[in-house]
Amino acid sequence: MTAHPLFRLVLPGPVLCLAVPADGSLVAAGDREGNLTVAGPDGALRWQKQLGEGIHGLTVSRDGSRLVVGSKDCRLRMFSGDGELEWEQLLGKSIWSLAMDPSGNHLVAGTGDSVALFTDGGIMVWEHETSRAMVGVGIAHSATKVVACGDELLFCLGKDGGLQWQQRRDDSLWDAAISADGERVLLGGWDRSVHCLDGSGADRWNHLTGGYVRSVAVLDDGGALAGSHDGQLYRLSAEGELQDSRRPGGEITAIGAAEGLALVAVGTGSEVVAYALDTPTTAALPQQATESNAEPMFGFGMFGTPAPDTSGLEPATSMSGGATSTPRAGEGGEFREFAHEVVQGDVRNYLRLGNIAWKEGRLARALEHYQRATEVEPAEPRAWHNLAVCRYYLALKSNPDDVDGAVTQAFEPLRTANRSDTQYEPALNTLEYFAQLLELDSD
Repeated sequence: MTAHPLFRLVLPGPVLCLAVPADGSLVAAGDREGNLTVAGPDGALRWQKQLGEGIHGLTVSRDGSRLVVGSKDCRLRMFSGDGELEWEQLLGKSIWSLAMDPSGNHLVAGTGDSVALFTDGGIMVWEHETSRAMVGVGIAHSATKVVACGDELLFCLGKDGGLQWQQRRDDSLWDAAISADGERVLLGGWDRSVHCLDGSGADRWNHLTGGYVRSVAVLDDGGALAGSHDGQLYRLSAEGELQDSRRPGGEITAIGAAEGLALVAVGTGSEVVAYALDTPTTAALPQQATESNAEPMFGFGMFGTPAPDTSGLEPATSMSGGATSTPRAGEGGEFREFAHEVVQGDVRNYLRLGNIAWKEGRLARALEHYQRATEVEPAEPRAWHNLAVCRYYLALKSNPDDVDGAVTQAFEPLRTANRSDTQYEPALNTLEYFAQLLELDSD
């Protein structure tokens, strides 16, 4: 088997969701500009519709004859495989995720504040309020179990909508999936790991990747597919061991797979990249990330995206004349590393603390240190630039679809960094990146 893609399909906007039926008869994709694109298994375009706003939810029947779409325009729609509209429901709230049970008789939708079960005719069966957006959902056969996630919360509901169990995870979640028998749950999120739980919510295993995990899928053999911000598609065994991987060329935002993995679709940027993973690869597999050598928690700084400026900051050494800093309960490793004398009035120490917290993936902590650095030395451009970068990613974490809002959060400290040094290259590069990002987002 070759590691090369079967095809690459360019969409009008950045890919938000993908669906591939069990029989591999088509690939469906929804993008940020509200386009629903359907192609054949060879990548040839079949039809495309503009539905008004960003499409975050997309699911398809096993034979590809029915596609269900949910978007920010608050409408739930079902199309035939040929693109004919079969029904449409106005829900009155944005739809963030969708899944169809293997029998094709039920749909589950994650909305801005709930998870809801529908018949395949679009009739709501029940709705469970969650008070937050449900960005990932999964459904077992005949809707015997439904899982939904948003922020740090994970819900498991029964066929009648009753809560079976609920968890608060250690970090925010991006996606959830469940096996047909309801006995295996997969999670992906900001902690960079693919987590496998049993049907009662007990942890089975986790697999660490090099970036936050945006999309997960349960395989028929009990294994998993996962797409990560580190740019890799991971195929994992039922025990969580790495079996195969692919690098389509950028951050992965969505995945979809046919039964047997003869057709696996990956969304990255504005492209859908398709592979065949139905036979074992003979290529060398990448080493699993570990806590000691992994990329930063969220994979930031990859593929040209902004990252803190760490230049000119040699590793900290013991310095005389300062107060002693001791570790406190709940503090990150940056305090363990700086558990010796520091000069608290030296801006470089706060920049170092921020950089270490960043490397650990503790963005809120990094922001505090960079903020303090701007107060200690207002003319230090690195402090303002790094503060801007943290604000940007924290805003994206809170609302991944609001790119404009995230850039706005970063803009003022970035301008201050540029005023401190009009030729400060990191600030100029980050401003250029934001300008390109906003242009892409408005196209």
